[in-house]
Amino acid sequence: MRNLVLRLLILGITAICMLFYKESMPPNFIAVFLMFIGLILNYKISENPIDIISNYLFWVAFPVLIYTLRNWPLIYLTDSFLFLLYIKTFVLACSYIKHKKISVTSSFISKLWIFSVFASLSEIILNRVC
Repeated sequence: MRNLVLRLLILGITAICMLFYKESMPPNFIAVFLMFIGLILNYKISENPIDIISNYLFWVAFPVLIYTLRNWPLIYLTDSFLFLLYIKTFVLACSYIKHKKISVTSSFISKLWIFSVFASLSEIILNRVC
């Protein structure tokens, strides 16, 4: 439950930064830094279903929030991010079907996946200038 509150706090701080600094670069750096904190939170192993679901929703809500507040078209987000999200959702669904519970794998591939999502979104946010 604490991770859910931290993730909501990160999303709120990001929204405030994006609303106050519309056309400058520092909010992009702040957003990537906050996303990095979300990445660190992701590496904690938890069996709590609320933490697991909030983890997945964080990685969906964060880029949508930034793209919505910056008025950027979401088409750029769908290229690689949705593909990575589909793969992770498929693995989560297979894990649920096999074990009858929601769990997050803590394998090297899982950590590599979340880091690639972080790197992809960071690159998009930092290189996108409006």
